[in-house]
Amino acid sequence: MVSYGNQLDVDPSDLIDYLGLDSNVDVIGCYIEGFKPGAGARFFKSGCKCPKPVIVYKAGRTQAGRMATESHTASIAGEYVVAKAAMKQAGLVVADTMIDHTEFIKTFALLNGFEVRGNRVAIIANAGYEKTYGADNLRSLQVAEFCKKTEEKLRKILPPFVTVEPLLDLTPMADDAMYEKCIDTILADEEVDALMVSIVPHSAVIHTTDSEIAANAKNVAARIVELVHKHKKPVAVSVCVSPGADAVYNKLGQVLDQGGVPTFLTANRAMLCLNEFIRYHMIRQNGELREWLKED
Repeated sequence: MVSYGNQLDVDPSDLIDYLGLDSNVDVIGCYIEGFKPGAGARFFKSGCKCPKPVIVYKAGRTQAGRMATESHTASIAGEYVVAKAAMKQAGLVVADTMIDHTEFIKTFALLNGFEVRGNRVAIIANAGYEKTYGADNLRSLQVAEFCKKTEEKLRKILPPFVTVEPLLDLTPMADDAMYEKCIDTILADEEVDALMVSIVPHSAVIHTTDSEIAANAKNVAARIVELVHKHKKPVAVSVCVSPGADAVYNKLGQVLDQGGVPTFLTANRAMLCLNEFIRYHMIRQNGELREWLKED
C-alpha cells in the first residue's frame, strides 16, 4: 500500500509503472480522487501498457464529491463519465463502489494465474433461492451445458429427486462429501469454464460452524480449497448466513479465503466478482478493449 499524498512529486502513473515490473505484485488497486494537469493522460497510458490487472475506484463523481476531492488534494476531479470511459478504453477495471473495489482486488489476487478458457459457468447450491440469485446475476457469463459423462456421474452421486442440471440445487441434505464429489465432477467437465458455489451453512449435515471446522479436517471448506487448486478453474463461493449469525461461521470463510478461494456473503457478490475476473481476462486475451466499454 502506498499513500502518496497530494501528488507533488509522485502520481499514480509512476506507481503503476513501478509496480507493474515488481514480480511480487500480481494486482494493482488504485483509489483516484483526481489528477494534476497532464497526469490523467499519463495514467491511462501507464494502465494500458501495464501487464497486470489495474483496478480503479474513481472518487468525485458528483458536484459535491468533486468539491471534496479538489479541496482535499488540490487536484482536478474532472467529469466522471469521461474518466471512466478513458480508464475502460485503457483496459482498466473500474469499480462502481468501494465494496466492488475491495472485492475485485481480492478476486483478482486470489485467482491470479488461473486460466480463463471461456465464460461458461455452472452453479452448485444447497438452497434453491441462492441458485436463482446467482443465475439472475450472470451478466456476461453464460450457463454451461454438461457433457453426458458429467450427467451420468452426477446421477450416481445425487439422490433421484435432485435434478441434474448446470444450475444444481443439492438441497439441504447435501453433506461435505456430496459437495466435494459434485464440485470435482463439474470442474472436470471441459464444457464448464467456471463455477459458483453457494453454501447456506445452517444445514445440520454439513460441517460449517467454527467448532465443526476446527474438529473436522475434511470439512467442506477444506475440500473446496483442494479441488479449486486441483482444477485451476475460476471459482467463487457464497456463504449465505442470517444477520447476526455470521460470527458462528467465521472459520468457514477464513479457510476458503486464506486457501485462495474468493468468498462472499451473497450469490450476487460472488457472481459479480467472478464475471468481472472472467470478462477482463477474455477481453485482454482477445485484445478487444472496446468491448470493455460496454456495460453488462
